[in-house]
Amino acid sequence: MALTGEVTGSFSKDKTGKVLQLNGDKASANFVQPPNASESLSNEKKDLESIIYKMTNSVNISPEALEGLGNMLATENAAFLFMLPHLKVMDKMSVYVPALKRRMSIVKSFFQLMNTGFRNSDLDAEPVITPYIINNEAKFYEMLMAVNGNQPLFSQKATMEKAGIKDVDKMQEEIKKETPVPAKEIVKILYNYLGFNNKSLY
Repeated sequence: MALTGEVTGSFSKDKTGKVLQLNGDKASANFVQPPNASESLSNEKKDLESIIYKMTNSVNISPEALEGLGNMLATENAAFLFMLPHLKVMDKMSVYVPALKRRMSIVKSFFQLMNTGFRNSDLDAEPVITPYIINNEAKFYEMLMAVNGNQPLFSQKATMEKAGIKDVDKMQEEIKKETPVPAKEIVKILYNYLGFNNKSLY
């Protein structure tokens, strides 16, 4: 604090409730702000944030951190971006997997105790730890199709099931009804109706 003029009172002994009395027209009291205080605070915040990400092997995917890297999370480069956290997960699996197995053993014993149908059966369960990653399925399937000679990877039925359609057969029937019949098929139907030979179409 910067004091100007005659001042009565003090802040000694760290006691609260102290009052300073300023005497004179030119007397004043102002809090002194260190030079570049805001910049120092901002730098300290950035340093602490960087230390946190480095110590935890985490990836900073905030818009500010990814600025200038393009649409990196939407490409296959996302796997490289998350490589360090994934390696850390693999390193810690030797610790967490045995612990999860012990807990699962307790749960399985409880099931066998409470449900007689499980008592004579061996409940097969294994803990699976899946590291998080942002997947771009469109790019992944494009790569598979390129390797497969640009041939379809799934049947129409399988694709519709992946899309979440419950009654696939009903949906396929509706698509057939809504799909216009090709002109060649219409001519063939007409020729059959009139009794002409189908070979005359070719």
